[in-house]
Amino acid sequence: MQYNSEQREAILHFEGPAMILAGPGSGKTAVITGRISYLIQFRKIPPSQILVITYTRAAAEEMKTRFLAQSGPEGRAVTFGTFHAVFNRILHLSQGTQKRKVISAARRRQWLKEMLAEEQREESPEMLAALAEELLAYKSSGRDLLKYSARSCQPALFRRLFEAYTRRLREEGLMDFEDMLRECLLLFAERPAVLARWQQHFTHILIDEFQDINPLQYELVRALAGMRKNLFIVGDDDQSVYRFRGAQPEIMLRFPADYPDCRILQLSVCYRCPSAVLAAAGRLIAHNKKRYEKELLSFRTSGGAPEIHAFEDRREEQEALLKELRQEIRAGTAPGRMAVLCRTQFGLRLAAALLYRAELPFTLRGAEEEEGDHWIVRDIFAYLRAGAGSRSREDWLRIINKPLRYIPRKAFPEETVNIASLQAFVHRMPALERRTEELLFDLAVIGKLRPYAAIEYIRKEIGYEKMLKEYAAERGESAENYLNVLNELQEESADFSTAAQWERSRALLREIRQREPSEESGRGILLTTMHGAKGLEFDAVFLPDVNEGVIPHGKSTSAADREEERRLFYVALTRTRRRLWIGFVSRRRGQRLEPSRFLREMSDGKRRAEKKESDG
Repeated sequence: MQYNSEQREAILHFEGPAMILAGPGSGKTAVITGRISYLIQFRKIPPSQILVITYTRAAAEEMKTRFLAQSGPEGRAVTFGTFHAVFNRILHLSQGTQKRKVISAARRRQWLKEMLAEEQREESPEMLAALAEELLAYKSSGRDLLKYSARSCQPALFRRLFEAYTRRLREEGLMDFEDMLRECLLLFAERPAVLARWQQHFTHILIDEFQDINPLQYELVRALAGMRKNLFIVGDDDQSVYRFRGAQPEIMLRFPADYPDCRILQLSVCYRCPSAVLAAAGRLIAHNKKRYEKELLSFRTSGGAPEIHAFEDRREEQEALLKELRQEIRAGTAPGRMAVLCRTQFGLRLAAALLYRAELPFTLRGAEEEEGDHWIVRDIFAYLRAGAGSRSREDWLRIINKPLRYIPRKAFPEETVNIASLQAFVHRMPALERRTEELLFDLAVIGKLRPYAAIEYIRKEIGYEKMLKEYAAERGESAENYLNVLNELQEESADFSTAAQWERSRALLREIRQREPSEESGRGILLTTMHGAKGLEFDAVFLPDVNEGVIPHGKSTSAADREEERRLFYVALTRTRRRLWIGFVSRRRGQRLEPSRFLREMSDGKRRAEKKESDG
């Protein structure tokens, strides 16, 4: 294989620590596999003494496959694995006893659902996912629980949930991956001979995607590297986008301080992106303050500058997006070599619905596992179904006291609601009878409206929005999160004439999300989140909805949050090999919207840098 001078210099590094700053599309996997071959063939390092750590099983398998293709059978003794797989094996072999089982993600979610119910809190898939991620991220952070400021819920609630979760793990003899890593670190501290044996076993350690490391993982790696310090870390601090999972790009930034004798090498040639796209991405990321300065060069002379389009509203944007996708296909671009990248799960759902209705082939990747809808979504659809004539007791029980009407559950003794029986039940109670008749009137109105107008009626006339604000205030929370769910749901409803049609569409998309990937699915346009696109590349990339509040996300209130959002957008920009299409809208639900500040930074970053230099 041919390597450029920077790649060769990295591959030929032998002993001691080295940090390889690998820009997007710069061939980092080729460098890692090339270095392993160099160590074995020219430095005569036994393959069994080489450890390669990645962040996903898929990445470990891919790297192993690529390495074996160039090395042959003699390379099979090299260890490739994730942090969890590698250190779980070390723990098991060192202790020689049956270890506690690791809790599954599904079981953790079920526990959290039960704990939230005990707290008398409504749960949602989004909240469960955020809580589960933050529980594990907190465990790896080593921070004081009393001083920890939770992001997924109120700090006091997070502390109670964390303590309950930890207690239940102990009671049921289970552990999670972070417990396992911590136990391995404790083993190294308490049994130096065990640590020395593993240090002798793995004399050369290579770590991919080092920017995603967390403090606990870093402690283990440092312990295993020991006095040899043969750490070969590869990553790009500008592509660190998993802080919400506990990753700390600051670890990569301070690596030279921890290892003063480390070599810092850069892979600056990008073999993926057109030069104009790479330049725009460079101007964007230069606005981040906590980063290594880099100058990236594009190997590609073909491909144009980023195409940025303003649209009046989302409908206009979606029509333009469909037109561009169809034109690409007609021009000969295979659908599987195109991607639509969205910042949010909501954007992903809208894009999937759009392509489904247009009968364009697509693959949905990176969507959150859904065990059901947000409770607000369930409430709204119960209202819509009841308005359309549903007599399901489940639907009616969801809505009778949202907002509070004091209608008792015992007014619905059967699985099928009988309106005459309900009216007879409340007949001798004037106030309750009045509120019940108001509910029946409201449902009759809802039944005559299109979904968008029906939701507006539920929000304003029935008072559901006011109820959400009161619900948030009682818990000391911001109502914004709840209102965002409602806003997004209402916006999604605009494309449908009936609630039944809308529900069928959502059910079909849920089915698509749950399908197993197949060879056929890889031939469709990839729809994924910006997070899900990390590590991938495409001929044409489409980024819709690039507005303030979406990217950077409205929840990104701190400087650190905004820097991470900028890194995420940088990742999205640098996925393309040829074409980059960006859209933003000017209006949504009657409100004016601003284009993302990142679009301005893509163009004015160079001028700002030049001005700063001249001012200096």
